[in-house]
Amino acid sequence: MVYLGRAALAVLLFSVAVLSAQEVDRRRFESEAFNRSEVVKDRIKNTRWQFGEFSLTPILGLSRFGYDSNVFATQEEQEQSDFSITPEIGLQSYHRFSPRWVWANRLSYKYQYYADISSLRGSEYTLESKIYGLFRRSFLEFGGGYSRENGRLNTETDQRPFLENYDAELLFSHEIKPRHTLRFQARYHDLDIRQADIEGLRDLIRSELRYEMSYYFKANPNYWPNLNIARKNYDFENNSSPLEDSTFTRMTVGLRNEYRRRFHYNVSVGVEDLDFPASPQVNEEETVLLAYVEQKITRRWYVRAGAQQNPIFSIFDQFNYFVNQRSYVGGGYVFRNKVQMGPVIEVGGNTYDNPRTQDSFKREDDLRRYAVELELPFQRFYRLKVRAGWAERQSNLETLSDEGFEIVSEIYTTKF
Repeated sequence: MVYLGRAALAVLLFSVAVLSAQEVDRRRFESEAFNRSEVVKDRIKNTRWQFGEFSLTPILGLSRFGYDSNVFATQEEQEQSDFSITPEIGLQSYHRFSPRWVWANRLSYKYQYYADISSLRGSEYTLESKIYGLFRRSFLEFGGGYSRENGRLNTETDQRPFLENYDAELLFSHEIKPRHTLRFQARYHDLDIRQADIEGLRDLIRSELRYEMSYYFKANPNYWPNLNIARKNYDFENNSSPLEDSTFTRMTVGLRNEYRRRFHYNVSVGVEDLDFPASPQVNEEETVLLAYVEQKITRRWYVRAGAQQNPIFSIFDQFNYFVNQRSYVGGGYVFRNKVQMGPVIEVGGNTYDNPRTQDSFKREDDLRRYAVELELPFQRFYRLKVRAGWAERQSNLETLSDEGFEIVSEIYTTKF
């Protein structure tokens, strides 16, 4: 499959590392900002137009453009190829109505057009509004938004329904003492799935309420041990679903530092207890992992690596969930104009070890990607990334295996 992926212009609005209600298993984990106030200030400073305390940046371009030789990643005799283009327009604004308070708004519209596959044509929207409180020892963020986009829900399926998301969020971080920081986050997320042709996909329509508490101890600039506890309550539209009223409780310990010019890392590992009241035979405890490390070997050469492991809701009747594991390693060279280029190898898989009945089949997918990545500067804290390479899925269910060449592009922030 060959395609030019989404340019993630949504990074212009400050966000937490994990945007969806459940952990995203289609994107690599690449760390997050700790000093959130500085990130907001940097993004205000780099807006296109400034009018006193109000600043504005236009969004205009093509967020997706290309060709896909196997749009739905199906067997060779069922492949569908197509050309697609998705223009985008919008506005990102910030209003700093006092030294401590900022109001941020984002409005964007896209139209996804496929030349032959009419079911994938449609409008995509993003509407977000947030308030930031920037204090000397505290950071506050609250707000909400709505988005409608076409995309793959998770790594076990390549179907592309339209996903509608409603979000409301409160985040508060406070430095109790110079070395001790507490962070609390509450989030409501509602997911709706439109035009879902594959069986079982609409059964994942749900809402989630998540609470999370974290503690960080800054022992020294390069060593910040931390503890995180999170609880997620799920309510599914299908009341007879085996996933109904499920709760996930996660506890992790981690080590990290703030982003530094030569070296940065962020690692957490722990367990997540999965409770399914409608399927007590499936209740389980899974290991969870998020890791990222970057090292500048010299002024020109660098290496990066990351890993993640999370339980994800499954679309298959026999399973409540699967466990997604991914790891990657890459490196590259920085040219004099700050353009970077280098190879990346990514491996992983999806495992299904807890079927609801003993006679259910066992499924296991191996995921691999070999690519070359090119990164180009875009404004002060953003870069355009283009990845070209070979991707494949090898499943013990032959009908679910696929492979092909891909080209993916995105814009991302370099400010951790």
